[in-house]
Amino acid sequence: ESVVVASRVVTIIRPPIMWATNEVLRLCATVVVGLLAGVLLRGHRDDRAGRASILFLATVAAHLVLPLVWMRGAPAAVLHVFLLLSLAAPLAFWLLARVHFDDDFRARPVHAAMAAAFLATGYVAWLATIERRLPGLLFAPENRRFWTLLPKLLALAIVLHALLRVYTGAGTDLVLPRLRARLSERCAVRTAD
Repeated sequence: ESVVVASRVVTIIRPPIMWATNEVLRLCATVVVGLLAGVLLRGHRDDRAGRASILFLATVAAHLVLPLVWMRGAPAAVLHVFLLLSLAAPLAFWLLARVHFDDDFRARPVHAAMAAAFLATGYVAWLATIERRLPGLLFAPENRRFWTLLPKLLALAIVLHALLRVYTGAGTDLVLPRLRARLSERCAVRTAD
């Protein structure tokens, strides 16, 4: 009888389905990202850079939660919404960089078309490699490596373009030269003492 009681206690303490450490850390990171998005939403709702930051944080949260949604067996519609938001993370980063470092930037139809092409490529790659729904010569098993790498390479190109825009945009920013001048002035004053 004591063995039966002990097994019941263990069952209560340790449920049959445990959350892995990486899943718990993903959820914690999602909470932090959500809190940051809430703060930005509260204080910078009318600012273009604030809205772009909120969009970026939403896509990052979706990227963090996507493996959990997929592995826990969410309905297909929910999974695909998280998938598309997750795929949009590099685009949201690019948009954030453009809005923040280029005051004259306005999204044009060509930007929307390129974003749609990128999202479609990632979505087709998911359907071909993960869900294996797309049969045919183009999506044959020997082409899976190509379809796995293509969205990642495109995302890398988008992020590198955004970082290049940040680098070139930071040169025209007046804050950095002022900070450097102030720092050199303080260093000169301290060395003179």
